[in-house]
Amino acid sequence: MDNWEKSPQSEKEKTAIGKRFFENRVKGIAAGDKVYIGKQVKGKLPDGFDECVENIAIYNSSEDEFCAVSSEYDKNMLFKNQYTALKTIFEYYKGDKTKHFYLRIHPNLINVPYPSHTMLYDLHYDNVTVIPANADIDSYVLMFHSDKVITFHSTMSIESAYWGKPVIALDRYMWNLMGVLYSPNSEEELWKLIDTKDLPCLKNDNLYKYPYRVLHPIEDPEDRIKFVKVDYKIFGQSFFTEYSFFKFLGSYKLNVLIKTFSNSRIIRKLFKGAYEFRNLPCVVKPSVK
Repeated sequence: MDNWEKSPQSEKEKTAIGKRFFENRVKGIAAGDKVYIGKQVKGKLPDGFDECVENIAIYNSSEDEFCAVSSEYDKNMLFKNQYTALKTIFEYYKGDKTKHFYLRIHPNLINVPYPSHTMLYDLHYDNVTVIPANADIDSYVLMFHSDKVITFHSTMSIESAYWGKPVIALDRYMWNLMGVLYSPNSEEELWKLIDTKDLPCLKNDNLYKYPYRVLHPIEDPEDRIKFVKVDYKIFGQSFFTEYSFFKFLGSYKLNVLIKTFSNSRIIRKLFKGAYEFRNLPCVVKPSVK
């Protein structure tokens, strides 16, 4: 990430900016994204949380947000989608009373009708707790009390690493290049990582480069990762507001319109299985050098 190397600021100053990203997010202060924990009860763990077993927190993401990152992204995934990965993991550890998995469904998925979201609630296992998108469970306290963390394209990967947790990332994204996450290349590697007691955390100084890029202005504003509020107005009156990281054909508004259109009830009613619109090239990968 060139802006780290090119910045005139000292290592200490840049590191302080990176740390602020992680610490603000735990506090519910916006840092590169809107706040998703506002309705969560601070300190609340799932009912029956047992410190005597190995607790593994899993943080998923909204798959439609990254539907067209790149063909390389899809090709390098260990599993074809998040549901397949979760089903495979839960089947492998079915009946293992020494472990408990907590699937924290991303709050951004509230009211999302796609099967990639709704099917997750059909994952019923004795050692698995599925935490709904609208649940008031504290996502960060769950992470703090877990022994390991598994993530899918979530900033909780680098956030958990920052707070000292061993993180297994089942995606291929920019933070996989930081050397702070375990990225298994086979199911056998995944089982070994999950089964390793006291798996070391891989935290290192690279952790601060991504949040520094997000929070700190750089010379070319178009090369910065943005979180843009898209406001639609008629005669000066706002009637619709949405947020977007990505552009389609150079436009944040067009990207939001495509996503909103494919989510609409009318479209879902007219075209059975319209959730498949998520496979359109609706987003572009952020510019990361």
